[in-house]
Amino acid sequence: MTLWLAAFAWVALIDLPRQDAPVALGWPALPLGAIAGAGMFAALSQQTIDLASLRRERAPAILARSLYLTGQSSYEEVIWRGLLFTWLVSVLGVGPAFALSTAGFALAHFKSQGWSGAVHLATGTAFAGVFYLSGSLLAAIVAHAAYNVLIGLAIEAQRETCPFEPIGAPAAATYHRPAGPASALLPLNDLPPPTAAPPSNPGPAPAELRGVVKRFGETEALRGIDLVVNEGEILALLGPNGAGKTTSIGILLGLRRPDSGHALLFGRNPVHPEARRSVGATPQDLAFPPTLRVREIVDLVRAHFAAPLETSAALSRFGLTDIAARQAGGLSGGQRRRLGLALAFVGQPRAVFLDEPTAGLDVDARRAAWDAISEYAVEGRTVLLTTHYLEEAERLASRVVVIHEGRVVAEGSPSALRDQAGLKRIRIRADALPELPGVVEMRRENGHYTLYTADSEAVVRVLVATGVPLHDFEVGSVSLEEAFLLLTGGKL
Repeated sequence: MTLWLAAFAWVALIDLPRQDAPVALGWPALPLGAIAGAGMFAALSQQTIDLASLRRERAPAILARSLYLTGQSSYEEVIWRGLLFTWLVSVLGVGPAFALSTAGFALAHFKSQGWSGAVHLATGTAFAGVFYLSGSLLAAIVAHAAYNVLIGLAIEAQRETCPFEPIGAPAAATYHRPAGPASALLPLNDLPPPTAAPPSNPGPAPAELRGVVKRFGETEALRGIDLVVNEGEILALLGPNGAGKTTSIGILLGLRRPDSGHALLFGRNPVHPEARRSVGATPQDLAFPPTLRVREIVDLVRAHFAAPLETSAALSRFGLTDIAARQAGGLSGGQRRRLGLALAFVGQPRAVFLDEPTAGLDVDARRAAWDAISEYAVEGRTVLLTTHYLEEAERLASRVVVIHEGRVVAEGSPSALRDQAGLKRIRIRADALPELPGVVEMRRENGHYTLYTADSEAVVRVLVATGVPLHDFEVGSVSLEEAFLLLTGGKL
């Protein structure tokens, strides 16, 4: 930054109008630069700045960002306009100089910002135009700095007035920004209007997805998914492999950005550390520093939370006491999974996200994990889990959401989902059965028939009318596993 501010000071001291400039205004060109920068902001951001919404305590940070952006603008204008553009004009003429310097300016931002080319070309052309017409490099710097500072102020104002902070805007919605840490600004024209109201409940939901779309190449993993995880519930997210479960959790944790739509974590953008401080997580794929011991890893994670469990309590709850001194590189798959669960809960966060939390655990360890999850939820905290064990979802979940091919296809309590499947299950022991109406599927195993039908009464009437003995006869709802298969188009 010192180099950038030095560049600004140097230009301010020696800046003289280029003699070949059409107007050659010199210092009077500074208002022209400010107007040009403000005009580019108005044209590209399509936003106004509510100065009243800016918090006074944020003034030092805003000032520091503005100084940073001014220094960055000075540095870039010295390179692209003061040196490259001037040299190209003398060698190739004005037209090629405009084209080549502006194209280079846009390409230079590709690494940090991707192909928001139209915006970079527009701003580059505007700043080069100010420099060429006025002959003043300082005027071009003022235009560039005014644009970037206004963008920063608008982002700060929107952050205060808008309760929702969208992420993942398409490239067409981006704008020019300088490279570097202070330039991580969100696209303005993808923000909801300032009048958007927060939810009517007392506080924001622990986690939300709103119209989220996520693609990986040609594969559309999520197709406009909407999901709300409510305070104090255990929500099981079910779906076949590739349905989008892990992608959804990754977006909620700020590990991935949606291509469109919004993700919220306690009402905030998940990429912000403040939003993630109340969350614990166990990912599907676990990896730990191989030379650290189990106790050391637990101590390391618990140190990030304000009121964590005691290390010994976390180790005991997940059956890790006997291996507390063992290095992580020597753990079995089940032991790593238990350690991952301990890390999710050791901070006593407000919500935990568990992606296949009991995969690879033996029966005793799985049931111990279920008990820990249930005890945690009894305290009014929130759990979002994915699982392929339907018994696990039925045992733990107060609500189940089924996703298939990136869309929500059903949601409700386990019993409501069984009813939503629309079938009853009939079991009967018999040597043979007559033709039965409305039977969707029939299985026979060890002398017992299992029938799936939407009209169990009609089937029973036919059985009675044809004199079939009702040995070991049972009529009931389908299981959650059977309902899941029906809802996702699987085979019973």
